[in-house]
Amino acid sequence: MTTMAAQWITVPLVISQYVTRIEGHQEISVPPGTFKIGPIAIDSDTKVYYLSLVLVALCLLAMGTC
Repeated sequence: MTTMAAQWITVPLVISQYVTRIEGHQEISVPPGTFKIGPIAIDSDTKVYYLSLVLVALCLLAMGTC
């Protein structure tokens, strides 16, 4: 029941408000170099891929130790 309630609250309030704020359904893009980890800027698809790979590996390791 909580999951269904969260869906009925989240979709109309949060997502609809966000879509109207960005003026409709369009591609949401983040300018290159926005995300930085220390001195390293995540500004290419390759860097995003490797960052995602590292995060997935960390999550798998964390789940394996539980």
